[in-house]
Amino acid sequence: MYINYWRLKEAPFENLADQRFAYLSDQHREGLARLLYLVRGQKKGGVLTGTYGVGKSMILEMVGNELNPRESNSSRFVHFDSPPGGTTAFVRRVMHAMNDDSDVDDITHALDRLNVMAGQHTVLAVDEAQLIEDPGIYHFLSLITNLRRYSDTGMKSAFTLLLAGHEEVLKGISREPALRRRLSLVWRLAPFDEQQTGEYVRRRLEVAGGKGILFDDDAIREVYRASGGIPRMINNICDITLMIGCAANASRIEHTMVLQAVEDNTASSDVR
Repeated sequence: MYINYWRLKEAPFENLADQRFAYLSDQHREGLARLLYLVRGQKKGGVLTGTYGVGKSMILEMVGNELNPRESNSSRFVHFDSPPGGTTAFVRRVMHAMNDDSDVDDITHALDRLNVMAGQHTVLAVDEAQLIEDPGIYHFLSLITNLRRYSDTGMKSAFTLLLAGHEEVLKGISREPALRRRLSLVWRLAPFDEQQTGEYVRRRLEVAGGKGILFDDDAIREVYRASGGIPRMINNICDITLMIGCAANASRIEHTMVLQAVEDNTASSDVR
């Protein structure tokens, strides 16, 4: 491994939603703020879209971490990837995530159970929502946003629904007009620009214990060009680049090493 060679404490470019490594561009920061507004205001919900690997899951994780379960008025945060299958599988996944393993027979049964649990506000965050194909799931989600609960300030929504996925999720939502009207926010995450890509790379290296600048300016420029500013692609390229630099006994990363990493990454993808 290259960790010791580059005097790091851990691998800096793992594709995990580890918030220690979080880098928020202005639009990521604003997206987070808007989702938190929906959650804290106990609104009905919103949608977070963007291409694969742009940081949607990280934003959802950060929303969850902003909710303090020790506070008496804190919201319950339920977060999962959209499961394969139809409406019944989805409904059971929701119930399981809320620690209710009742053998629900249908949507009506599930809604009755969820209504019983409506004493505490729940944030239901569904990742990879573009994979939802069954129209019945969107109908179920629409019905969830109808559930109400009593609070100190009057009636409030029992659920705030957060859907995250590729742009295709908007097509699915459009098939359920009632749900579309209740989701008051659509926020699109765009890839990083070149400057943000450099800041992102340096941030992850710093958190991993790196000292100094390992990637020169030309190397960062090549990382941006090859990745399109998509964090998941940046991670893949930089991880391979550090390995190549280690094998070459380099003192820092130059653009030729990035080019080699891109070629290796592309070849690996072709094989898969």
